[in-house]
Amino acid sequence: MAIVGSAPHPRILFVGWAEDDPGLQEMTELIPTWKIWDGNLQSIRWADWDALVSCQKFDYPDPFSHPTQHRMPVLAFPHSTLPMCRTANEQLMSVYPDALKQPSTEMEINDILPAPLKQLVQREMIPWLQKLPERPLLEHTYSTPSGFCTRGFQTDMDGNSPYWFVRDADHVMIAGAYRTRHNESVWWIPFIPDYPAEWLSAAMEAWSTELPDQFPPRSPWRTQPRWMTRDELRTTEEITQKEAALRALTSERQEEIAQLQSKLSGDAAQADAGLRRLLTAQGAELEDAVADALRSLGFDVVAVDGTIPKGQARKEDFRASLPESGTALIEVKGYKEGAKQSDLLKIAKYATLYESEQEKAPERQWYICNQFLDVDPNTRQEILAGADDFLGDFAKEGGAVIDTKELFLLVRQVEDGQLSPEGARTALWNSPMRFVAPKLATAP
Repeated sequence: MAIVGSAPHPRILFVGWAEDDPGLQEMTELIPTWKIWDGNLQSIRWADWDALVSCQKFDYPDPFSHPTQHRMPVLAFPHSTLPMCRTANEQLMSVYPDALKQPSTEMEINDILPAPLKQLVQREMIPWLQKLPERPLLEHTYSTPSGFCTRGFQTDMDGNSPYWFVRDADHVMIAGAYRTRHNESVWWIPFIPDYPAEWLSAAMEAWSTELPDQFPPRSPWRTQPRWMTRDELRTTEEITQKEAALRALTSERQEEIAQLQSKLSGDAAQADAGLRRLLTAQGAELEDAVADALRSLGFDVVAVDGTIPKGQARKEDFRASLPESGTALIEVKGYKEGAKQSDLLKIAKYATLYESEQEKAPERQWYICNQFLDVDPNTRQEILAGADDFLGDFAKEGGAVIDTKELFLLVRQVEDGQLSPEGARTALWNSPMRFVAPKLATAP
């Protein structure tokens, strides 16, 4: 069956617009079929049209007396009659623009708006609203068992799925879209913009997802080479070349990033097996990590306890020495909980044994502990917090407690060139009762 006389889509009725209005002229350039309608229902076949753009009051067809009447989306500017809204329980509500006013200047823009629409709201609507002494709000009236009730149009109203653009601090809609009783989309714009075509373009873009036949993509004939000027073609070719170069560069950089990410994975594994053991390990693995860290700073480190035959008295784990300073006895521990004060008594016993063998006391006694090893080092509490009196006595005998996270930071400062090995050794050797890595410029 051949259809004759069918006009191309989209087909839009304009209500309240003067024929010489520049805004109307810009809007009509976006669409192939349009008509300025006087609101007389007898002058059109409603089903012939896809949408309505209004800036004055008019009567909608009554779906109860005309149940087959076609329904359509609406872009409504000030002075328009707004269709009724529906709720989750199919309750009907009359919607009135500008019925309520909000003196507060606080407003919110919907984050989920498409970027072009969000920019349009920020560029045109917000400045207009900010100039007003009060912000206009949407109001709706609905029936309850006790009568009719009126309140602001809530943007989080169940079932209505309002697609709000701007709302006040009480979540009442200032501008946006809602669904009618028959699920049509109604866009409410509370002012007449200088360029209404931009709002119509945004609305049609949204409507096209649900009504692709009525709102097909606009013909891009202006970008077809046949209808372009020589300057346009040259510039287009330059853009094409730059885009190709960008894609090639992007691909190259992505490959470089992928290689670096692979290298980073290897670096992380090496760190976990190396210096970062100071923050994660315990037992023999932690002892090795401490010995490696001290050697990297220039200490002469000798294992002691691990070389003692079974049955003989235990001694400290290590001895670290500097030719110009002397010897430090070192006991290393790793705990999932906090460091243990009782460990200091062990070092004191080892110092006494050392003195009896060497006929002199050790210059330093270091208790090095990886405490709270399953916790983020940033949030680990101070080592032996609350035991300052006990630590003071320990310090009088050359003692110091060293959290392995501070030792890690000290080694990093040397690696980063912020501190010399000699400076690190001096800071560690001359440490007070609780060692803290020097406060230098933050490392990367």
